[in-house]
Amino acid sequence: MTNNSRIIGDFLEINADIIEHGAKSKLPKFIINMRKKKYKNRLKKSIQKLAESNMILDRDNLAEYFVFLYNNFPPNGNFKSTYQVKTMGEEFERMEAVLKFEDIMCLIKINQDDPEGFDINARTNGLGDESAHGFDIRALKLDSIKPDVKPLISMINKQLLKDMSDFLMDLIFRPN
Repeated sequence: MTNNSRIIGDFLEINADIIEHGAKSKLPKFIINMRKKKYKNRLKKSIQKLAESNMILDRDNLAEYFVFLYNNFPPNGNFKSTYQVKTMGEEFERMEAVLKFEDIMCLIKINQDDPEGFDINARTNGLGDESAHGFDIRALKLDSIKPDVKPLISMINKQLLKDMSDFLMDLIFRPN
């Protein structure tokens, strides 16, 4: 079983390894550049696969993403659908993130000392022919077996995967 608690960190480590390998290599420059380009293209494809995957994000994935947003987009951690990230306590003990996209607004509260999960409060003004609805749940992952909650929580998970992928693309492939 693989450990998926550090999605962003793992991608950044792979990128650092590609850069370090190129810097330490004694091969001719054109070969180093060809290899670097090849590995960067593979990394880019992997990031794109993340956005299209059906991976279900858990508390650790969300916490990692929100910490990166808070640190890289001050003062509010505003990036794509994440409207605001607030932290409380030392070393990000508690976090709250507000997400807004389409007709959906969501508040995710994470307490790092609580192994029982995190709180999700989501509301929608209605999608298509549906009327407005929402939910308040405690979860271990962005998933639910409840039929009235599952479609909305799946949309939130899918949006966050897309945003994470965009964040990684922006961070790793940003022109210097």
